[in-house]
Amino acid sequence: MPGLRGLALSLGLCLHQVKLVLAYECDAGKDVYVVTMSDSYGDGWNGNELNILNCDEDNPVAIDPDHNPLTLEDFAFAETHVCLPPDIDSELFKITVGGADWGDEISWSIQKEGAFNAWHEGGAPYVYETCPTPAPTACGGAPYEIVMSDSFGDGWNGNEVVLQDCAGDLLFEGATIEDGAEATQQVCLDSSRVKNGQLKAQCGGGYWG
Repeated sequence: MPGLRGLALSLGLCLHQVKLVLAYECDAGKDVYVVTMSDSYGDGWNGNELNILNCDEDNPVAIDPDHNPLTLEDFAFAETHVCLPPDIDSELFKITVGGADWGDEISWSIQKEGAFNAWHEGGAPYVYETCPTPAPTACGGAPYEIVMSDSFGDGWNGNEVVLQDCAGDLLFEGATIEDGAEATQQVCLDSSRVKNGQLKAQCGGGYWG
């Protein structure tokens, strides 16, 4: 079972410094990674989470279920551990950080115990994956490309595109910019419901619209 392994105790003469070191140990066949989580405002991550998952879109499973998801409940800093396979970089996985507001306050790093550099680090929202790209599905209707931009360059802050036909019935929803200034998304619409290329496009549902 993963947990703290041993206690290293260093005692000097009276009035000298006492140093205690607690080490963490994973199950056999797993390596220890140190996870640091910071919040610049000092009030925790406000519901944002760090996940390390497999690539199963229908049933995503944590690589280390005992330490997933990870979050900073309160204050400005916390440190914990995850146990990952030694060949994790050759496996299919993804790291996601986000899910709530105030992502610009967040910073984090994942570093293998004893390593000099971080394995991964960043802010929120964040996505890194080695998952294979699904083969594109041929559009059997009317293909459209949604071109999106953000003047501030920090994404759409929860706003999304909604497309409706002329009767007001929903055709598509969910296109957004997770981060950055620009993004595009391909959509395939039912051509029988798009009369002469006409449809209604709306954007909203978040902040800073």
